[in-house]
Amino acid sequence: MLISVVIATINRKDELRETLLAYQRQTHLRVELVIIDNGSRDGTREMMASEFPDVFYEWLPYNMGTHAINIGFERSRGDIVWLSNNDSYPEDTTAFERVVEIFTRFPHVHILGTEDIEMNDGGRVYHWHPFDVDKTAVPADGFVTNNFHGTGAAVRREVLDTIGGFWDTFIYEEMDLCTRAIAAGFSVRYFPDIRTLHFGSPRERVQVERRILAAKNIMRYTWRYFPLFRALGRSVVYWVVYSLISLRHLNEPAAVLEIQFGMAMEMCRAWRKERRVIPSEKLRDVTLGKGVVMPIVRYLVTAVGRSLRRGRLS
Repeated sequence: MLISVVIATINRKDELRETLLAYQRQTHLRVELVIIDNGSRDGTREMMASEFPDVFYEWLPYNMGTHAINIGFERSRGDIVWLSNNDSYPEDTTAFERVVEIFTRFPHVHILGTEDIEMNDGGRVYHWHPFDVDKTAVPADGFVTNNFHGTGAAVRREVLDTIGGFWDTFIYEEMDLCTRAIAAGFSVRYFPDIRTLHFGSPRERVQVERRILAAKNIMRYTWRYFPLFRALGRSVVYWVVYSLISLRHLNEPAAVLEIQFGMAMEMCRAWRKERRVIPSEKLRDVTLGKGVVMPIVRYLVTAVGRSLRRGRLS
């Protein structure tokens, strides 16, 4: 099987170089690297031309965000598409051989999510999988899951051909892709013994804008896919949680109002224009039988712990 590594990048020349060198060390012989550049101005174009002339590289005149990944899907030729950040790659050089073996042995595995190791946060494991599992006894076909982390995941070409790529301008793009895949009859599996090293950007993100976008889009996702009463219940939880988070962390009062107004508007827009309710027989597969309270609690505990660790380090 040909594996296409699809990476969208912008202004991270040095990190991208290390990432590409790491992928070139994979022992699987059929690997295609596809780099879509969201308008870098830091010398990435010159580096790619001089150091990686054989790698497919396309420079876009401006930042297209998530749409760049969809362009990468279109440009790639692989039977398997491997999703990667410009600062993440498998820990083991034989990881792709393992991925091909899994997809060959288990036709019912369509999307494969890996363990995410945050290298710039002390090697912390990012617990995106919703359950506690015995990572020393991983089933041959992985643990059933409903999501993956975009730093390292494999998707069969047939999935993308059937459901399309990411939902552009959407901050929960992996979750949305998995929801559409599961609703279409595909399965998602978690393999914690395939580890992805993520050297996250040291640059501080614009927290206000990200929190506003996250609040809007989780409401948009909820009202796009869930039946009425489930959507109402989940919306109440999200409304309370994001209101509390905004009051605790945002220094701009106007942003708090923007979150409240934005969530209400996204509810209305999704209800009127984007409703694609999950079939009832697939609903449990999408949620794994879990509500929204415990995952949010788990996220908040992790976030508080991370803040305390950083406080001690500083």
